[in-house]
Parts: sequence; C-alpha cells; structure tokens
Amino acid sequence: MAAIVAALITSSAYTLLQPANYRAVSRVHVTRPRLLMVLEPRLQATDDFELKPMFTQARHPAVENAVQAKLGHLLNTAEVQPGNLVQRIRIQSDRDDNGLMEIVFSDQDRRRASAIANAWADAYVLHAQATLNPSAIAQKLVDGQMREAKTELERREASLRAFEAGTGLGLPIRVDDATRIELSAIVGQAGSTTQMASSSTVARLGTRGQDIVGRSNALTSLRADLDRLRILKEQTRRLQNQNLPPSAIQLDLERFGVAANQPIGAVVVAIEAKELAMLSTIDGAARELRGLETGLIGDMNQHSQLERDRDIARDAYVVLAKKAEENKIGLASEWPVVRLFSYAPELAPVDPPPWTITLAIAGSTGLIVGVALGLGIDLSKRRRAMIAA
Repeated sequence: MAAIVAALITSSAYTLLQPANYRAVSRVHVTRPRLLMVLEPRLQATDDFELKPMFTQARHPAVENAVQAKLGHLLNTAEVQPGNLVQRIRIQSDRDDNGLMEIVFSDQDRRRASAIANAWADAYVLHAQATLNPSAIAQKLVDGQMREAKTELERREASLRAFEAGTGLGLPIRVDDATRIELSAIVGQAGSTTQMASSSTVARLGTRGQDIVGRSNALTSLRADLDRLRILKEQTRRLQNQNLPPSAIQLDLERFGVAANQPIGAVVVAIEAKELAMLSTIDGAARELRGLETGLIGDMNQHSQLERDRDIARDAYVVLAKKAEENKIGLASEWPVVRLFSYAPELAPVDPPPWTITLAIAGSTGLIVGVALGLGIDLSKRRRAMIAA
C-alpha cells in the first residue's frame, strides 16, 4: 500500500511540475441565413440549415494557408508545412449555443496561442464569406464574367481603333455644307442605305472623304474644260470653213495651250489632240475615283460592323457591371452567415491540468509500481525462507 501511495504522489508531482500550458479561445458565431421567401408553414422545414458543414469548413486547407502566410514568423518549421498546424487546432461548439463556434489553440507561449487562435478566426470568417455565402458565390461568377466582358470590350475597341488608324475613317473632321452635300451624294450613289448621309457620317469619313471630294471636283473641272474645248473646236472649224485666221479666238486657244500663229488646219489638229488627251485623263480619273468610292463604302460598312460589335460588347459589360453592383448591395445588406463573435485575449489564460486524467495516470502508475514492488518483496521473502531452510 505504501508503494502505491508513493507512486501516486510521484506521478502527481511530475504532472504538476510540467511547464504551464496556455489555452486561447476565439469565437465565431454562425447564424442561419435569412429566408428570401416565406414558404407555407406546413411545407417549411424546421431545421434546414446544418451547422456541421460550417464547423468542418473551419479546418479547410485554405484557412490554414491563410494563417501560415500571416503568422509565418511565429511558426516553427513543422507548423508551416501543410496539414501540421490544423492538427493543433480544436474546433468545438459552446455548451450553451451550438451556433457559437470556439476555435481553441493551446501553447506554452501565451501570446503565440492568442495570435494563432485569433488569426484562425479571421481567416475562417473571410473563407466562409467568400465560399459559403450564396451571394458571394454569385458575385464571384459575375466578377469572372465581367473580366471576360471587359477583355472582349477592350479587344473590340482596339480592333476598331486599329482599323480607323489604317483606313483614316472614324476621326471627325470639319466640312462645309457644300462638301457635306457632295460627300452625301457620293455615299448615296455608291450604295449607302440612305440617299443623303447624315452630317455625323460625312464628318467621320476623315481625310479619305476630303480626298474623294477633291478628286471629284477635279474631275468635274476636267469635264467642264472638255466641254469648252469642244466648243472651241467647233468655232475653229467654222473659221476654217470661212477661210478666216484663228486670231479671232486667240485668247481661248492660248488658254488650252494651242498656238494661234499657225494655219487654221494645224490649229484644228492640235485641238483634236488636246481633246483625246483630256478624254484619256478624264477616263483614268473617273476609274480611279470609282475605285476610291467603292473602297470607301466597303471600309465604311466594315467600320460600321466593328462599331456595332464594340457597342454590343460595351452593352454586355454595362449589364454585368450593374448586376455586380446589385450583388454588392445585397452582400452589404444581408446578415452574414458567419461573423466574428470575440477574440481570445492577448495573453491567453493558463490551461488548467486535467485532474481526472492526472489522477488516472497516477493511480495506474502507482498500481503497476505497487504490484511490481509487492511481487519483488514476496519473491525476496521466499528466497530467504528457502535459504534458511
């Protein structure tokens, strides 16, 4: 009996002499989400929200990673490895409220215990709000769609600007009324959907539109000169029929570069040569102008298509942006499913030794030691008795 008592005292003393352990407890409150609609009472479940998955999520690897990233300077080499720190975290519910989650961390450093418990609570709240809240999940989906829509809008905008830079279209210019009317007529004749283009459309034809107007005016001037040259040719033939010298029309001849101090027949030949040259020039200018007009209309159609594509992408982005704003308002107004209830104090209290376990260990150890000593004493007595006999 004395051996058992001695073993019990020794075991208890050993347990009490161990370094103090500090227990930090931070608390997170898990509430039921608000019902967005009220069902008929007979059809509505009385307990449609389980707490167990919320407690399981508190041990999620993402929570551990967040704590390790934040408190890496306080952790040892083993604790920064994945899966090691979470083994030292205990998640339990409060005795009076199942929805009050306790995050417990024990350590021989009281400041470190509190820091890790509080960091775990913060990381879990952020993880729960980002992962377990339906509105947050919807917000993530909308954010992803918004990024895709923004990328598409930027791509469409870049394509439009590159096309404008390459073709000279889309950059507004100032045009007078006469130029606008002439460009409108050119656009209409070349196949525009409206016979008379709007001022904004004409203004956005850029320098290419001005170039076409200039070439068109030059072609009109050439045709007017051709008509005057033909009139001059008829006058010259009448003078030739009347055997009169060309001096009567000397000024008109000099305007077209024909010398008047030569026989009237030579003047007629020179005028006819000028006429053929002007016809060739006019035909070439007309073909070139038609090519420019056709190319301009094709580019205008392509430019309009690029603008429509850009506008569609912009409208899609605006719709998603409004949806994202609505979700943010919903997130701000809804009661959070998980929220921080309380932090562990900066200096964690001492974790009292488990007296029942201590007594059980001491009793077991004392019993084993006492039995062993008793057997040893009994064997010793028997040996002495045998020797004495």
